[in-house]
Amino acid sequence: MKIWSIAIMDETLSIDELETAEKIEELIDLFCIGEKVIDWPGIELKTYLEGLYSDFANFIYGLPLFSQKVVEIFQPLIGEQVEFLPVTHPDHNFFICNILNIDDYIDHSLAIPKRIRILKLLQRYDNHVFKHKLLRGSAKRHIFRIPELPLKIFVSDEFVQTYLENDLNGLLFKLVYDSESRNAGDEKQIIAYQTYITERIEVDETYTWDQAMKLIEQGAAFASQHWKIQQTEDGDFMIGQLTRKLDYQFFVPTVTLKELHKLNWYKTSKSDI
Repeated sequence: MKIWSIAIMDETLSIDELETAEKIEELIDLFCIGEKVIDWPGIELKTYLEGLYSDFANFIYGLPLFSQKVVEIFQPLIGEQVEFLPVTHPDHNFFICNILNIDDYIDHSLAIPKRIRILKLLQRYDNHVFKHKLLRGSAKRHIFRIPELPLKIFVSDEFVQTYLENDLNGLLFKLVYDSESRNAGDEKQIIAYQTYITERIEVDETYTWDQAMKLIEQGAAFASQHWKIQQTEDGDFMIGQLTRKLDYQFFVPTVTLKELHKLNWYKTSKSDI
């Protein structure tokens, strides 16, 4: 299984709103929750910058617009995973592609996150690993987003092939995951992770997420798989993820990953944060 990320070419037609700029944040919020838009009022758009290609158009923050031609081509492949919403433009028939398929498809025990150092916000994944059980053989793999990077779009190999076979223009594809190319080095790294964590477990007794959270308030620290949870010296709750260098990269969670609630947690020593 291959998964690609997509971006809009610089040479692609750029679109702007005819109305007020205040609607930008509203639109971003509207199209990053994975829900159908009820009573879509439509929006009026204009050309901001002419481009060489118009199959797709560059809209706010990389949100792509699909032409009528593109919608007809991709409807059989991704129709159940998206909602095409028409917009008004004086020269083109464009549709906003509202991606309904947003879920926690990242295998957090193996993926390597890259965070902005000061804010500790997730910037990207240096190593994407996706959950096979959720995507392989499922139509969901053809186009999706993940909650922690809501503006990033992932597509399947079939999506890329459909794009190429129909001589479309305007998108850039980057291969971010190929399940067939994992090598022995990856397996050795996984074993190193597991050994590192196991050697630091103080007591071989498991705790649920709720039990661990209560004890964290009393100064304890817990680890599970490649995660660590604890408070800082100032009492702020932090989540850490093990890196390839076998140290934890900590961040203040804006949203607690649902996956963490399902894990068994073990007491461990606190990190200096």
